[in-house]
Amino acid sequence: MPYINDVHTDHYFVTKAVLSCCKWFRYPSIRNVLYYETISETDFNINTADKKINLNVYVDISKYYDKKIEAIKIYSSELSDFPFPRSLKSIDALASLRGSQCGAEKAEAFELLRGVIC
Repeated sequence: MPYINDVHTDHYFVTKAVLSCCKWFRYPSIRNVLYYETISETDFNINTADKKINLNVYVDISKYYDKKIEAIKIYSSELSDFPFPRSLKSIDALASLRGSQCGAEKAEAFELLRGVIC
C-alpha cells in the first residue's frame, strides 16, 4: 500500500482503508504487509521529516523493468521532462539506485510492516 506519510492525501486514505483490512485476526491469510515508495510523493511531505519511510525489503525487477516502463508510459499525463520526479530518467535512476542497494540491476524497495514466515 502507499506509504502513510506520502504528501498525496489520497494515498493516506487508501492506506488507512487497507490497514483496516490487514488485521491478522480478521484476515489470517494476509502474511505480509508492506508500504511502497512513490516517486514524487514519499519524500515530498515536509511535515514528516521524522517519519521517513524505512526501506527494508527489496525486489529485483530487472527482468520486468521494460514492461514496467511500458505500463508507466500509458499514464503519459503523469510524466514530464527531467528533473521532474515522474520523468522516465528519474524512474530509471530510482530503479538503478534501489538495485545497487541490493545487488540487482533494477529493484523496487518497500517497508515491511508485518511479515510472517511459516
